[in-house]
Amino acid sequence: MSVPVFDELLRLLQPDLNSTRQLPDSVGAEEKLAMTLHFLSQGGTMQNIA
Repeated sequence: MSVPVFDELLRLLQPDLNSTRQLPDSVGAEEKLAMTLHFLSQGGTMQNIA
């Protein structure tokens, strides 16, 4: 996936990915999207992300 496509996808999903509670060490929307796309592209299981 190209950077512009990732950025556009992030722009579209960011409101849903942002936490309602902003903790200092919370995972940001960009990291959540990157982890989700990696997980989906690898065909992994829940054990891979636990």
